Amino acid sequence: MTLEEMQYAKLVGTRQAIKNYNAMLNCESYKVDTIFSCLPFEANKTELTFSGCGALNPFQNDPKFQSFGVGSPLLVNGSTGYLIGPGTRNYIAKPNMMTIAPMIQMKPEYMGAFKTSYGLEPICSIALPIPILNEEIFDNIIKSDKDVNLTILSLVGREKVGEITYADVWDNNFFMKFDSKACQDCEECKAIDYCPTNAFIIKDGVISAINRSRCFNCGTCVRLCPDAFKLDLKSIEFEGSEIPIVLRQSDRFGAIKLAEELKQMILKGEFLLKKPTGTLDFAESIK
Repeated sequence: MTLEEMQYAKLVGTRQAIKNYNAMLNCESYKVDTIFSCLPFEANKTELTFSGCGALNPFQNDPKFQSFGVGSPLLVNGSTGYLIGPGTRNYIAKPNMMTIAPMIQMKPEYMGAFKTSYGLEPICSIALPIPILNEEIFDNIIKSDKDVNLTILSLVGREKVGEITYADVWDNNFFMKFDSKACQDCEECKAIDYCPTNAFIIKDGVISAINRSRCFNCGTCVRLCPDAFKLDLKSIEFEGSEIPIVLRQSDRFGAIKLAEELKQMILKGEFLLKKPTGTLDFAESIK
């Protein structure tokens, strides 16, 4: 059965648009299979992965939820839907949202599965308009990535071990480039094996192009084959050592693209701003 054959199909997202997540560091002496790495996570604080789009996050732009709430319209994977309320495992320091939207209008390039060394994780893209109702909202919107903290957690145990900002990981380094001429006929192509979204177009066993509707710009291929794939993944200073970033589990390029789609829909009158019907009430702590 396909979506076209369904009379009714809606997607409910139970925990989305978390107010930025964390960076992960494996402080143990052994590798770990985890949802925070496409390959087994290397040991001894030798690599870093992270999630979150930094200054683009709606909860970052309006941390007091003055411009949106229950019933606010938004885009879910390109489809117009609504904010239902706080999502699962929400609390005031890390708010998230629950959403609903028609599946038939969703665009595949904004959704799907992301393969990690511990299994599949869902991809879902949210764009939410932030009306500038007052100076406080404006002051938050103009903040940049350097104003948004990114907590570093120990992979095992989840203790906080450090803190950087999103400016340390994002710096107009959103789009991965591929040079097909540099792609050699290797006996084994680890980039193909470990691409978390199966984004490669293969011809005669060799990568001939990138399926941009699938590519998440995560950087896994750059890590495995830096000759053919180019992307500044950056690195951070931690305890006197330079630690490379090996995976981004948020697609800043895709986020900007979806936000621009929402902007154009608003300008054309295809997406109407509405007052929320209720406020967002988040838990004071996680139980």
